[in-house]
Amino acid sequence: FVNLAYQCASTFRETDYRGGCNGARIRFSPENEWEVNAGTSDALVTLESVKEAYPNASYADIIVLAGQTAIESAGGMTQPFCGGRAPRVPKCE
Repeated sequence: FVNLAYQCASTFRETDYRGGCNGARIRFSPENEWEVNAGTSDALVTLESVKEAYPNASYADIIVLAGQTAIESAGGMTQPFCGGRAPRVPKCE
């Protein structure tokens, strides 16, 4: 989950505004096909049940919270969670 959250945030591109966690586009093409995001699909599948349990939460918030919780569970510093990332559907391209 830490890798997924990191990749979700770190793949933002200013050139075309793709990547980044807002909208959780890491779930869709082309972001999910970028080499740097290899291996994130398994974590996304695991989080599907969380999305089903909390349908009003955006995938972006679920991804960030999963990464934050994983760090805290591993002994990392507790941080306040700041939700509110926008849900988005992929654009037709």
